Amino acid sequence: MVEGKRDIPKKNIWFFHHYAVLPSMSGQIRPFNFGKLLKEVGFGATIFAASYLHHSDVNLINDGRKCLFNNEYG
Repeated sequence: MVEGKRDIPKKNIWFFHHYAVLPSMSGQIRPFNFGKLLKEVGFGATIFAASYLHHSDVNLINDGRKCLFNNEYG
């Protein structure tokens, strides 16, 4: 910490994007890119997205859980 400056807690930005997917998948990764850039300048980023992949029959949650967490890119 620099002398005379307070420790300011890191802010976390939440993205709610229905069609966001992981970068390893084909689709809307713009929220991921925004989150990555925000982390580079000291913010936290959390992305909330639907588990059902748009224009497909794929649901990322198929075992009865209510949510899926992925910290692989965090």
